Amino acid sequence: MAHALIALGSNLGDRATLLQEAVASLAGSAGVRLIRHSSWVETAPIGGPAGQQPFLNGAVVVETSLEPEALHALLLDLERRAGRQRERRWGPRTLDLDLLLYDDCVRQTPKLHIPHPRLALRRFVLAPAAEVAPEMRHPQIGWTIRQLLDHLDHAVPYFAIAASSAAVAEWLADFASQAAGCRLIADPLAGLPPVHAAVGAANLAQAPPLEQARLRTPAIDRRTWPDPLCPAVSSFWIEQHLAEALTRNTPQPEFVHTAWQGVVEHVMPPKLLVVYTTPEMHAHPALAPPAWPKLLELACRPGLGPILWIHGAPPDEAAAEILAAIDGMQVTLPQR
Repeated sequence: MAHALIALGSNLGDRATLLQEAVASLAGSAGVRLIRHSSWVETAPIGGPAGQQPFLNGAVVVETSLEPEALHALLLDLERRAGRQRERRWGPRTLDLDLLLYDDCVRQTPKLHIPHPRLALRRFVLAPAAEVAPEMRHPQIGWTIRQLLDHLDHAVPYFAIAASSAAVAEWLADFASQAAGCRLIADPLAGLPPVHAAVGAANLAQAPPLEQARLRTPAIDRRTWPDPLCPAVSSFWIEQHLAEALTRNTPQPEFVHTAWQGVVEHVMPPKLLVVYTTPEMHAHPALAPPAWPKLLELACRPGLGPILWIHGAPPDEAAAEILAAIDGMQVTLPQR
């Protein structure tokens, strides 16, 4: 028997009744046993059209003999029976049921992503989930639900954007800074030649990426961070330089990693990392920067924290995703 974590939400009709009926229907389904459910919490809508009513959200943990696809199909059927209509993404809905975790399963198909790709980015999901399943662990990030919620509560609101196009990353960071009221961290490398020459480097083939990193680290040095409560966004992720150094010097990764630790010892880790592959480079991977595959590999390491992966969406859709993620990490409305 597997344990599954499921999120519930509603902002149309009699929200509490719809959610309670969904829990009862789920508990009465073959192959499903309800273990516990959270209290309901009222939250502001995230993303989607303006003018929506507040949501009522919660979470349940179930024990199930159903495979992930069958459990997901059951959730979709319960939504349909509650009158859910999918007319617009992030639009109002009578019932929303999301399969967040299924033991330590990692699965990506056209119809189902486990873990849920935005689980770690949504306070309105993590808060009730932490009430019922604080020790369930995100199998990719490596953190428990409680740790993910603590991260949202205590991490400095710094958002780093790594895109396969530097120009698009700059546009997204500028857009996010204005739309979300974030401080824009100006890129110290803007206007400099693509490769910054290193003087007196022990290994010139490795030094340029690390020297570029040294130019960027003062902008995100946690010792001189101006206001830990003010959100900030940068058009770069500092580890892009590590990816480039490792790509250029794969025979000597130990040297690169040792040197790297001295460069980034005091940098501020992002509360959220955005990794965006533009439509052109998603369709034609050979057009991506040489270090892009290594960067994707580095971003997959457990323990880095929440990551918003955006592969192939148009820039305006990517911008909407980023804003929704930033909003979703904020504080919920008071519980009713």
